[in-house]
Amino acid sequence: MIIALVVTFVLAWAFLFYLYRDVFSPWSVTLGVWSVILFMYLTLNHELYAVSDQFVICLILWVVGLVSTSFLTFRFLSVRKVVVWQPCETNINILTAISALLVPYMCYKTVMFALSNGSVVELVYNIRQQTVDDSYGFSLGPVRYFVFVVYVLLLVELDRKKINRWRLALVFFMGLMFFFCTMAKVIFFMLFLSSFYMLYTRRRISLKPIAIASVAFFFFGFVLTNVRTFVSDSGVEEGMTVMDFIGMYLLAPIVAFGYDTANSAMLWGENTFRGYYVIANALGWTSVKPMVFQNFVPCPVPINVATAMSPYFKDFGYVGVLIFGIIVGFVTGATYKLAQSGQNIMKMLYAYFLITLALQFFDELLFVGLSSLFQIIAVLIFCFVKISFREDSSSNSAV
Repeated sequence: MIIALVVTFVLAWAFLFYLYRDVFSPWSVTLGVWSVILFMYLTLNHELYAVSDQFVICLILWVVGLVSTSFLTFRFLSVRKVVVWQPCETNINILTAISALLVPYMCYKTVMFALSNGSVVELVYNIRQQTVDDSYGFSLGPVRYFVFVVYVLLLVELDRKKINRWRLALVFFMGLMFFFCTMAKVIFFMLFLSSFYMLYTRRRISLKPIAIASVAFFFFGFVLTNVRTFVSDSGVEEGMTVMDFIGMYLLAPIVAFGYDTANSAMLWGENTFRGYYVIANALGWTSVKPMVFQNFVPCPVPINVATAMSPYFKDFGYVGVLIFGIIVGFVTGATYKLAQSGQNIMKMLYAYFLITLALQFFDELLFVGLSSLFQIIAVLIFCFVKISFREDSSSNSAV
């Protein structure tokens, strides 16, 4: 069955690419990602368990819903007016200055706390552990939300007709500092993929360097995973081989999906809308607080993520996977259409959606991380809307 899916996905990708030649479209990314993941699962000696029937069924529902809806939305959504917003330089300068002050301080605080718990040799390991383990007693506080400020500033700079290289270097370096303070590969992936997408839309780069950089990113992730794994005297932590890395981060989630149970949520949509229930619990509206991290399951490698379909399946079953596939397809297809029509803010928003589409084989980042999307939208609006208390009709930012 997996072989049939790979052949079907590849043929569908080729046909849709023939109709509209862009590898960054939602249907191209979805079909391309699943074709590669399933092909690797079939051909590599990963020593993982077999994928479940429920994964195969859900994958068909998910891909059909997302691909068909995104393509049809793109083809039939009419764009009557193209709105191009001009950046508000004052607001951008304010955000850049505040970030330039807070992010280095955050980095200093992170390093000093990590060194207080170990030597320089253990630095990378301790930084990662203190980020994911609450027992360390470390927190970045409100500064951690500036990762989205820096991310939006990066998109704004890359979308300019004439890039200010010094400002771009500053913003990108601050993004790397956020990556260093968390050792989270997803942050580096966000910076990497969104940057290349923005440069590609401006015709400043071709697909060849993007492909080369993708291979480099894979090996960088492998090296980083081994570097941040500290081998103690008791041998609790060990490094991994390339095949271990592929199995854990690329292939294990599709196996882990087999452990999910349909309609198993205690509350309506508690996995899909986890952010809402966290806020509701803090306000005392509900006594149930969703887990920040899911339980690990053996595949046989332990993993706690199970593709983007997992929260929908646990909350709403097979029907939920299809419905949310359609919703994601409509949202990404409409945003992509507006981005391709020349609306710059929609292009920057789609740059973020591109991350969620590219990582759908790993985890769900759109609805589960809805607060992140709202923060990005809020920062985007602030960067392009001039706030004035004077009645002056000439202060509009859209042209």
